Amino acid sequence: MAWHLYIIPAIGNGTKDDPRRPKYIQALGVEWSGMDYGFQPTFLAAADVDALQHAGLIAQPDCASLPDDLDANPSLTQVTAAQNFLETQHIPAGWITTALTWRQIGRIIIGLFLFMQRLSAFVGAVEIINGITVTLGTRFNELSLDRRRALVDAAASLNYDTSSLTATSTLREMLKAMADQWQGGSVSVGEITL
Repeated sequence: MAWHLYIIPAIGNGTKDDPRRPKYIQALGVEWSGMDYGFQPTFLAAADVDALQHAGLIAQPDCASLPDDLDANPSLTQVTAAQNFLETQHIPAGWITTALTWRQIGRIIIGLFLFMQRLSAFVGAVEIINGITVTLGTRFNELSLDRRRALVDAAASLNYDTSSLTATSTLREMLKAMADQWQGGSVSVGEITL
């Protein structure tokens, strides 16, 4: 058994009877830890799985795993694959480069997840980015007044600089700017420290 880090779909409606959790993992009956991407249907989860279980998880088209060597730099092929996968999950990813380690990439992803959690506290249990009317390319001035206010209020509640929340900023740019301001220390997800 070994701990692995996954970006995996979230299931559950967030109630006591149906808590939010990572798809596939709970059914394995293994130890896991994770965080959701606000109320988006995506989880960052670490799970203590054996090689067969790990292979089964990463074989799922809607699941991806960060490499075990978090201090390595991704290859250009890995950068492209990570960007494409994350963007399909509505997670900004154009910032990923071969100059970053997987650990640095993981920490920025955590910053994105934490900001989306705070934003969800202001908008409620709804998907903010639905891929149809609101995408990562949606500009600030195209969002409803309530969503614009929620973005500003969520950032202000964290004492983040809101100067990136301008009329023509895309949601992709705004979320990354918020994630960059997260200055938390090391974060452990299960037995994996980022």
